[in-house]
Amino acid sequence: MGEIASPTIRSVYNVSATGKPLVLPGVGGITYNLRVGDPACGWEADHVEPGVSVENKENDARSGKAANTAFNILSCFCLVLETKQLLHLAKRRALKASSQASMAE
Repeated sequence: MGEIASPTIRSVYNVSATGKPLVLPGVGGITYNLRVGDPACGWEADHVEPGVSVENKENDARSGKAANTAFNILSCFCLVLETKQLLHLAKRRALKASSQASMAE
C-alpha cells in the first residue's frame, strides 16, 4: 500500500537569525538515528519523521491525494495505539518488578 517516500528539501537553504545559512533535512527517506519515543526537541531539522517515511502514491482524479492523506492518518492512529499498548506493558512490568522487590525484602 505505501512506499518509502524520497527525501525532500523545499528550499536550497534557510538563513538563521544571526545570518548563518542552514540546510535542514525535510520529510522523506529513512531516519536511522531517531525512533518513536525519542525526545521531540533539540534536533537540527525542519521536522524529522522517525523510522521510515512512507506515502501512498495512488492518485485519483476525483479525490486528488486523499488516499495518501487517509494512509498517513490511519498509520499515525495505529502507531498511537501501539505506543499506548507498549506503555501499558511497561507499567505492568514495572509494577510487577516493584512488588517482587518488596516481597523479597
